[in-house]
Amino acid sequence: MRFNSTDFQNLSKMSLALILIRLVALFVSFYILLSLADDVWEDETFRIDSLVNQFVASFNTPWLTQVMGYITETGSVPWLMVSTILVVVYLLLLSDKSYWVAMFLVINMLGVSGLTKGLKLLFERQRPEDIAAYDGTGFSFPSGHTTGAITFYGFVIYLVVISRLSKGWKWGLMDFLRYGFC
Repeated sequence: MRFNSTDFQNLSKMSLALILIRLVALFVSFYILLSLADDVWEDETFRIDSLVNQFVASFNTPWLTQVMGYITETGSVPWLMVSTILVVVYLLLLSDKSYWVAMFLVINMLGVSGLTKGLKLLFERQRPEDIAAYDGTGFSFPSGHTTGAITFYGFVIYLVVISRLSKGWKWGLMDFLRYGFC
């Protein structure tokens, strides 16, 4: 749902409900981030880290490790940089969207990159020893793969939503992006 004006008095009840739900989700997410950040700040070890590692180790196979490695790469800096450049080129040269949409993507990706880097330097949480051997350098919290991937693929989902594709194509693409990459 997009707004065509800034006249908030003419919004439908559904639009107002969606705005309220999104604000609540934003505040709940921010609370969870602050709670996790407090634990990281106090250098607490997360029990969930150990539980997840044990769970994954119980059914881990070489082919699954390889598949998960490919999925992880879709959130890596090189992959997201190339993907962002391709989407920006598409938006600027082939799309009927305003160039501001492309600029929003660039600013969004640069902003989340800077924010993630700053938070990593602030919290300085070391990577778990068993994971550090596989991937990543620097600090582990917050996850650069996660923040970059959610930002980029969320934007691509937004582009699909506002596109002129049929509903079936939109749902199919959004499901692929949501479950295939994030």
